[in-house]
Amino acid sequence: MRIVMLTPAFHPRRGGVERHVRRVSEELAALGHGVAVVTRLQPGAPAAAQLGPLPIVRLEGGIRAAMTLLRQHRSLLRGADVIH
Repeated sequence: MRIVMLTPAFHPRRGGVERHVRRVSEELAALGHGVAVVTRLQPGAPAAAQLGPLPIVRLEGGIRAAMTLLRQHRSLLRGADVIH
């Protein structure tokens, strides 16, 4: 299954939500699912990165801006079985 995880913050930022999304994503990937993380661009973090098996895409702006960008860049979601 192809899963896209949407989260307002992610690695390298550390917090409860960030740890939870990372652990769930890594467990799903270990089970053989394709998992990608889409999050907000953070100062000092690259717009695209790889964290173990997880591709990370960082978009500028808040959730509303991210939703607009996702509509414009549908390829990030194309083929996803689950968007969480």
